[in-house]
Amino acid sequence: MDVEMSLCKEMDQLEVDPDYKKLKKDIEVFMQIDDVNYRMSFNKDDNVYDVAMGFITKNALNPDYLDEIMIFVEKYDYHVDFNVDFNALKEKFLDVTKLVPECQKLSYEDIKEILLLVNVPEDVTYRQFQLLDAVLSWADDFLPPALELFSVALQIPNVRRRMCYEVLIHLIQILDKTKSKTNTFYVVKIFCNLFHFVEGKELMINFQEKICLAVKNAITSQEDVHDIVSKLHLNYTLAACKGLSVNIDVYCISILEILEIIVNSDSLFTIFKCVDTICYCVPGAFVCFMSLRLYHTLDSCSQLQREIIRSESKFCLRISKHLKTYNTDQNSCVYIKKFTRFIELPHPTVLYSYSNL
Repeated sequence: MDVEMSLCKEMDQLEVDPDYKKLKKDIEVFMQIDDVNYRMSFNKDDNVYDVAMGFITKNALNPDYLDEIMIFVEKYDYHVDFNVDFNALKEKFLDVTKLVPECQKLSYEDIKEILLLVNVPEDVTYRQFQLLDAVLSWADDFLPPALELFSVALQIPNVRRRMCYEVLIHLIQILDKTKSKTNTFYVVKIFCNLFHFVEGKELMINFQEKICLAVKNAITSQEDVHDIVSKLHLNYTLAACKGLSVNIDVYCISILEILEIIVNSDSLFTIFKCVDTICYCVPGAFVCFMSLRLYHTLDSCSQLQREIIRSESKFCLRISKHLKTYNTDQNSCVYIKKFTRFIELPHPTVLYSYSNL
């Protein structure tokens, strides 16, 4: 199979169905199968099997694609994670409250009260808000359980409504000062989870530059958090593809800076896919990448290990197609020659699906 799926906002070369505006759905994507582009649209509540089968029938595709298309439909969304081990979190709070200064200690009843937020209640009491504010102000060494709880509590509407400028700046300050990779992980996880809500997305877009800079500075020596950071950039990619006002210049700069730091092959491949997607979705994104010498950054990444080169080969083929469109300078010509050689390397067939990010 040669299937490529790309989350796209517009592609001029595609034919638009006459009834497109009448049939507008919650989600619109473009899929490339055997070098042919197809439009797919569906609502979030649609049956996954029905969407996939309808897509296959409408476009007279091979039924063998069913599983891959179903996975794509099922997983299409921002990366968020609200899972938590209640008992483990309770133990963390019990352990930490023994170590914090006397004036900041929580009683057993306080811990029980604040952990009720894990159950995502409809209403949050004034006391619970007080406790949440208190634990989020703990010193760096004691913050992990508080940040973990907050990442889950964001599911509560009242907590989200209090997620304002001051709280976001506090999280950025934690990133700037923390020496704990656990704290870094949970703060970036909170940033990812904010994309799940309208008010959260607004904050992430409005403070994109501050957030990206803080994340980049925080992960320079923390390989363990590279995966969640790549997921954060995936969320910004999806936001841009969904038409939100992502600052493309800031996005491109952040992507290149992250590429120079990340060494985990899975995280790198996630970033490669983000670049590929944004180049299709947003007019000018590719030109911005080229002006920032994307080809040199990718060249450095590709030398890390053969596994990355294999993963990168199909990506390089697609970027080369972009370059042939914008091929106006000598650097582009050199880049095409340099990266198309990767295509000839032996590598397993890859389902190029953004649902697998």
